[in-house]
Amino acid sequence: MHVGDGVRRFNIESMRRLEAFLWAFEPQLQTIHPPHHRQSTYYATSLRASSRYSCAYQEKYDRIPSGVNGALDLYDFGNIESLRDEVIDVSGYLKNSQVSICGIASAASDPEHKKKTVEWRQHEGTLNSENFVKWIETVVGIMYFVRDAPTGYFFDVVSLALF
Repeated sequence: MHVGDGVRRFNIESMRRLEAFLWAFEPQLQTIHPPHHRQSTYYATSLRASSRYSCAYQEKYDRIPSGVNGALDLYDFGNIESLRDEVIDVSGYLKNSQVSICGIASAASDPEHKKKTVEWRQHEGTLNSENFVKWIETVVGIMYFVRDAPTGYFFDVVSLALF
């Protein structure tokens, strides 16, 4: 599913917040889908398990960063290209993550790029409208939150990952 922001487009601040939020709450987001329905394949890899950032951190410190530490590290990237390069799959494939910001990064360097969207790949394929509508509401709600929440409130919510 692709989520865009119309003519307004998502900016670097929204993408930094999105990746910080995803890092902090990836375990909780995974539980939305039953284990047998989770998309965790070569084409939908976990941020914590296979992003360049996570793998480099694990190689250096022999552990995965905590929810808050990883979120803060990802939030510190100042431009969309460096953020994208850290959250893509360690193999270097741009679109293999469960949540891909590659469309946003491509649009930043090429205004004519067609898909100025964030791609969410966790949900199973389904024709169950109730399940899919709930997933759409969740994803769009996350996107509104990372775009619109006041900075202090955003970090208060991300700090909940400690618990």
